[in-house]
Amino acid sequence: HALQPHLPSLFQSPSSNKQQKETVWTGENNFRFSFRLKNTEDISYAFALPFYNVEPATINGIVNMTTDDRVSINAHFPRLMVGTNDIRESKIDFQTSPNAGIALNANTYLVQDNGYINAVINSTAISDSLRNRIFFDVQNNVAKAKGDMQIWVGLDRDNRDSLLANIEILPSTIAFNNKNIELNHAKITYSPDRISIDNFGI
Repeated sequence: HALQPHLPSLFQSPSSNKQQKETVWTGENNFRFSFRLKNTEDISYAFALPFYNVEPATINGIVNMTTDDRVSINAHFPRLMVGTNDIRESKIDFQTSPNAGIALNANTYLVQDNGYINAVINSTAISDSLRNRIFFDVQNNVAKAKGDMQIWVGLDRDNRDSLLANIEILPSTIAFNNKNIELNHAKITYSPDRISIDNFGI
C-alpha cells in the first residue's frame, strides 16, 4: 500500500478493472515500533542461520496509513557477521510520503584483513520513475577503486498490461588502480518480447 501510489506499474492494485485501479486506497494501520537486537550468535547457530548480529542493533519506525500514508524506518547495525564476512556500521533510512514519494538511503562497510569495501545507495521513486545512485570505495591489497553510478528507471504498462521499463545509465568515471574508467551514457529498453541495449560499454 505504501509503495503502490508511487510505483503503480510495478505494484498493481488487486483489482483487474482499470477504473477500480484508480480508486484511492484507504489504510487502517497507524503505529510505531522499536526493536533492539543484542548478540544473536546462539540463536543463529541453533537455527543454522548464515548470519548473526554481534553488537546491539536498533530498528525504529512509524507506519501511518490513516492520515498521511507515511512509512518511516531507521535501522542501525553496528556489526553483522554473514558467513565469514564482517559487516560494520550498516545504516538504512527508508521514507515514504504522498508528496515526496519513496526515499531509501543505505550505507555499509565490509571490513577485510587487508582493507575494506564501502557501499552507499541513494534511491528515490515517484510517479513510476526511479533514480538510483550507487557509490563504492574499495581499498585492499587486490584493488583500489572509487566511484559512483547513476541509474534512472522509468516504468509503464502497455495495452496488454505487460510491464515495460526504460533504464538509463548516466555517464560516469570510476577510478580503478590509478586508472580512470569511463562509463558510456547507455540506455536499456525492456518489454516482455524484446530487450534493447544502446551504447553500453566503457
